Amino acid sequence: HCSNMDILHKGWFTEFSPDDLEKMKQEGSSDSKQLKSDGVVMGGAWPGQAFSLKVKEVLFHEKSEYQDILVFKR
Repeated sequence: HCSNMDILHKGWFTEFSPDDLEKMKQEGSSDSKQLKSDGVVMGGAWPGQAFSLKVKEVLFHEKSEYQDILVFKR
């Protein structure tokens, strides 16, 4: 099971819109509006949104079949 909450990169947590997340997972996407941060594809520039928060410390992270829980200090 995939979740939007799967991007924790270099001290930043980012949650993507479902459309952008699906687009990121498709290999060979040649969309010229793809954004990148530290070499990681960040989704289309206009179709959806992504929200990022600076993470100081991950306090808890666990995935189940139905949810992905991430608790962190920012």
